[in-house]
Amino acid sequence: MTALLTHFLQAEARHHNTGIALFTQQPIAPTSQAIIVELLTRLLRMVQVGPQQLLGRSPTSKGTYRDRNTCKSSKS
Repeated sequence: MTALLTHFLQAEARHHNTGIALFTQQPIAPTSQAIIVELLTRLLRMVQVGPQQLLGRSPTSKGTYRDRNTCKSSKS
């Protein structure tokens, strides 16, 4: 397991270092950076909202995901 995780971390380090090297060689214009940030923000919001909508619409024997996670009063 240690060898597997070590290999994974080394691959991730190479992956991230490649991006840094590419951006160091060819900087991105501020207008392009703003567009990239805007598009990534939209993408990440879709990624975040999508699963929440699916879970909210998936009925189960105990009700919907939203029903199960609604705050309930703590009466004994």
